[in-house]
Amino acid sequence: MTDDKALISELKEDITRYHESPSAFFSKIISEKTEDELAMAYNYILENVNDISFLTQTVREIDRNRNPENLDVLIDFLMSKKEEDFCTSESSKNDFVALKILIVRAISNFRSEKSTPALLYCLNSRNENYKLRLSVAEALGKIGDKTAVDSLIRVVKNEEEKSVYVRESAAKALGMLGDLKAIEPFVMILQSKKSFLSKFTFLKEQIIESIGKLNCAQDRRVLEVLEESLQDESSQVRLNAIESLSNSDFYEADGLIEKMIFDSDSDVSVGALISLYNMGGKQRIERVLREVENFPIHLLQEARDLLDLEEEEDEE
Repeated sequence: MTDDKALISELKEDITRYHESPSAFFSKIISEKTEDELAMAYNYILENVNDISFLTQTVREIDRNRNPENLDVLIDFLMSKKEEDFCTSESSKNDFVALKILIVRAISNFRSEKSTPALLYCLNSRNENYKLRLSVAEALGKIGDKTAVDSLIRVVKNEEEKSVYVRESAAKALGMLGDLKAIEPFVMILQSKKSFLSKFTFLKEQIIESIGKLNCAQDRRVLEVLEESLQDESSQVRLNAIESLSNSDFYEADGLIEKMIFDSDSDVSVGALISLYNMGGKQRIERVLREVENFPIHLLQEARDLLDLEEEEDEE
């Protein structure tokens, strides 16, 4: 095992030698160094090298190995390194943002709550690049630290937020966290009928999808907004509402979904049939075939396929 000073000296020489070929540099050290030495090498690069190509490859290697020794340095880089230290052109600015997004994803894969304060700082900084902030929101959902819930709710509710994409990512994160405090803002947004929801349907789609991940069968307002969403102009909104209803404990869900097999969009009607199967299995499909008048012809083959699938699983 190389001592620390010798390792740093060797790294400096190799970084200079392989300046134009980061891949050759990493192939060399990966083949020669132990896991602990690699962790030390990656920390040195993050702290001392300004070449974005080297830094990008370093973060990828850290994410591959996930050595806890690298987490603090990743967090420090996210918080302390500034665009002006690396960027001389618009292209390099984009590369720097992409690097920080890669760092956020690597941090999230450690799933450590010690990273939550730094991620929340980035999320709440309105001056940060919106692409970075939306990656931070999703990272907070992935890590699963519920101390992030209040900040994520503020982002979702903020009508002055410059990026609807950031609000969408915050809604996704809240669904991942599964905290019932998210129900109130979700319902308020869906009930508001603001014009921007029609323009940016992806925010509505994400909120409805996230609602399906919350155990909110006691809140009748949720049932109301999901039922109303079944009539939305967007087929994806209708599909997400069907899925959220199928994941709920509302006793009305089955009947509401059954009606959607007559939807004018074939994807929606097929989605409704599959949801009925997921909720009640073979018997539910047999019942809908037996009892529903004017069963859509285009769904007959889909229904037969579901019944055949059930028989194949029984045989296995």
